[in-house]
Amino acid sequence: TALVISLTAACGQMQALQHHYRGMEYEEQGQLDLAIEEYTRAIALDPQLIAAYNNRGLVYLDKGDIERAIQDFDTAIELDPQLAPSYSNRGNAYSDLGDLDRAIDDYDKAIDLDPQYALAFYNRGNAYLSQGALSQAIADYDQAIALTPLRVADAYHNRGLAYYELGDLDQAIADYDQAINIDPELAFAYLNRGVVLTAQGNLDRAIADYEQAIAIDPQLAMAYFQNITCDPQDPVAYLIRGTAFYAQGNLDQAIYDFGQVIVIDPQYAEAYYGRGLAFFDRGDLDQAIVDYDQTIVLDPEFALAYYNRGLAHSHTGDENLAIEDYDQAIALDPHFAPAYRDRGVSYAVLGEIDRAIVDFDEAITLDPLYAEAFHNRGIAHTITGQYDQALDDLSRTIEIDASTAGAYMMRGMVYAEIGQQEEAIADLQTALELGLEGQAAEMTEDLLDELTR
Repeated sequence: TALVISLTAACGQMQALQHHYRGMEYEEQGQLDLAIEEYTRAIALDPQLIAAYNNRGLVYLDKGDIERAIQDFDTAIELDPQLAPSYSNRGNAYSDLGDLDRAIDDYDKAIDLDPQYALAFYNRGNAYLSQGALSQAIADYDQAIALTPLRVADAYHNRGLAYYELGDLDQAIADYDQAINIDPELAFAYLNRGVVLTAQGNLDRAIADYEQAIAIDPQLAMAYFQNITCDPQDPVAYLIRGTAFYAQGNLDQAIYDFGQVIVIDPQYAEAYYGRGLAFFDRGDLDQAIVDYDQTIVLDPEFALAYYNRGLAHSHTGDENLAIEDYDQAIALDPHFAPAYRDRGVSYAVLGEIDRAIVDFDEAITLDPLYAEAFHNRGIAHTITGQYDQALDDLSRTIEIDASTAGAYMMRGMVYAEIGQQEEAIADLQTALELGLEGQAAEMTEDLLDELTR
């Protein structure tokens, strides 16, 4: 009988483990309700299975059912009072409830049981940070970072928050830098580094960080920016939010926020520049030029303002004024490849193909992967009848960016011109498949009809 009971218990334990592992799989897949069901079956079969209580508690915590999570962690601790993770997990639950003192008590116990438990130091650091105990938070993040790479990017990021609150901006940036080096997709690190850079007056880098955060996690970043409460007399807050709205494509809101900066401080060159970009993207070219004019009045060394005013002049058909602006942008920043490329386009529109090719050459020298510059130079060589050079440039464009429909169209036309009909047909068909539109699509279809008759 004892043997039968022993075998039955062993069988129950094996089944419990199967349900437990199945629950872990569901948890990894994000199917939390199914995970809870499996952990509950495991516990029913083996009420001593501590891991099942811990894992079910973690799932309850993820679902926001904190009271049930605490009940499971309590049971895990009753079954094994020496298991450090159970205390750390319960500490997280208390932290979510806002009961930071009880959370810290649990993290203390976890650390007493396992002084090498990096995650407990990290969690306690978070609790101290929430309490405003910044020095203690930093000490715990130091320890977490020293012990293990586990969640080390988060530890650097949160230590950066603590240093920022202490007013040590340089150390905060150093920690955000480390967090980003370890995890380049950590959007919050870019956001918070942007805040510090803004406080230091380094707006160009700050804006780049805000844009990167938006690119990584648009919802998170925009929730952050939309919650900014703009002090009616704080131009920087409006500038930050306007930049964020611009990066998101919300041009009207961006124009409003940049306008608020100008109302508060009419000498803020970056606000005119940002509003000019938004007006340009909205198609208000004359208003964009007015804002770029004012930017340049306030900051005559603002190379990008000249460059973007040049683009606006080009879009209005005034290529000579555009070239003057590109000249100035290049004088201020001789390594800015787009200014050479767009000046080349303006020269080409004016029929000065040789000067255009010189500019495309320089753009490519500065940026050997500049697909648009190769494309434009290929078109220029086509116009001058230098078909071999044109094919080389158009093929290089496609190597760099195989989605450039215009490059396939132009290469197809060059192949047709030199009598390589099969290659021409293949390229022209590819151009249409890639979504070529408007007059270019009509020209391509007409040429295909001629070649396939």
